[in-house]
Amino acid sequence: AWSRKSGDFTFVVQPGFETKVIQSVDAKGRPVFTEALVSMGYPFGVYPRLLLAYVVTEVVRTRQREISFGRQFQLFLKESGRDLSGGGPRGSGTLLKQQAKRLFSASFSVTRGTIETSWSNQGFRLFDEACIDTLLNWKQDIWAARLRLSDVFYESIMKEGRVPFDLRTLNLLSESAMAMDIYLWLTHRAISLNRNTEIPWAYLMDQFGSEAKSQTKFKQTFLANLRKVGGVYTEVNGKYSENR
Repeated sequence: AWSRKSGDFTFVVQPGFETKVIQSVDAKGRPVFTEALVSMGYPFGVYPRLLLAYVVTEVVRTRQREISFGRQFQLFLKESGRDLSGGGPRGSGTLLKQQAKRLFSASFSVTRGTIETSWSNQGFRLFDEACIDTLLNWKQDIWAARLRLSDVFYESIMKEGRVPFDLRTLNLLSESAMAMDIYLWLTHRAISLNRNTEIPWAYLMDQFGSEAKSQTKFKQTFLANLRKVGGVYTEVNGKYSENR
């Protein structure tokens, strides 16, 4: 499991698993093939963020629990210059399908508090059902997925009732996962903010799950990405202090 803690909250991601044939060698040097349950790995990077943003936008637009990915989604990704016909191990098409598989099969939980005080936990999946198809082949650039959202995920989207971010702007920032996170965070906060709000660096470092080993390094990375966001999200308005 992978986790991040911010204040009283702990967020945990658990990967999905699948059966694979594993090759090993016996004492006499002969190959041995056995089936083993192995982790699919964690969803990470820009593709899960783009996938989730697209899902949320489509659910708000259609008000349906079941949605499909098709030509429209691929055109959306192509706007960022991604060639989905890349079918090699590091090709965009391969990476997209790999990250989609990881995202669709992962489980999540949010824990608040401690046993000594007040403790609560909510576990959930984003999708009850997911199917990925390559309808023709990568050179013809046809990729599709069909999803049925879990009750928890669907109801949380419908409760919000609107999409504060713009998919085109998010796509422009999709060379950096942190830039995407900052943009999504700012657009979400902008809905509810009605006064100046001060956010400490330590809080931001916790919330954005930085791997930086020092707050100084985190500040440098965060501000560099914040400038990228400010270049396309001109509504953002804020100041920062080095010491708070």
